Amino acid sequence: MPPPRPQAWAGIALGGAVVAAAFAAGIDPPPVMSVSEWAQAERKVSAESGSPYPGDWDNALVPYAVEPMDCLSFSDPCRDVTFKKSHQIGGTEIGVNLFGYVVDQVPCTVMIVLPTIDEAKKFDNVKLTPTIEATPVLAAKVRPQKRRSKSGSTMSFKRYPGGRTHLIGANS
Repeated sequence: MPPPRPQAWAGIALGGAVVAAAFAAGIDPPPVMSVSEWAQAERKVSAESGSPYPGDWDNALVPYAVEPMDCLSFSDPCRDVTFKKSHQIGGTEIGVNLFGYVVDQVPCTVMIVLPTIDEAKKFDNVKLTPTIEATPVLAAKVRPQKRRSKSGSTMSFKRYPGGRTHLIGANS
């Protein structure tokens, strides 16, 4: 049997390089993102939320929110974050960005506590559900909302791969 032709060896070597590159890319851990980086890259602000700036989230519009979002990132050493602020400057949006970051980057169990159950319902209707629907990575991960379903999400219980978020009122 004659020895293989040189071009056949070149094809094998090229195929091996492709396999090695794919393997290396597959075992590489994803880059560590902060909440502000995630929001800049992925978050879509729904027109239903009442924001004057619907569309892509832009950290440049709220530069004072970047540091608190970064401190809330799971890779940050901070364990307590205090955000002293005035009324209506985007504090709720920081929480919504944290929710999106958790769902997409570090899925785990989360509890969001609002003053009352009615406030939790309003938060879901005005902020959380519109953000989930407007942001493709969240819409793909958070299970659809279904009444009385143990497998889907509800108003007070958002399910996603690797975790879930429970919305409650402090008075309940």
